[in-house]
Amino acid sequence: MGPSQQNVDRERLSVDIGALKQQYSKLRQRQKQAQIILTSESAIFDIFVVVVVLVFVAAASVALLMFQSLSLLSEKYAFGTSIYFLTVARS
Repeated sequence: MGPSQQNVDRERLSVDIGALKQQYSKLRQRQKQAQIILTSESAIFDIFVVVVVLVFVAAASVALLMFQSLSLLSEKYAFGTSIYFLTVARS
């Protein structure tokens, strides 16, 4: 291998190293973009979970209020009905 062949090999090696550096730089940039996308998707999923939990809590609260209202109504009318029956039975 002569001196001119060594120069050619060195040039190829420097070109290869330069190309690898560029590829690495592009790869790092794409990785950062992918992290940003994943972070935003994760944030959207977190918001979705919070909304689902809030809807569930609201639905449970409404159901509890309805149950309490129904039980109060049933107590009120059950008591009124028994008085009505007692009044009718005495007459």
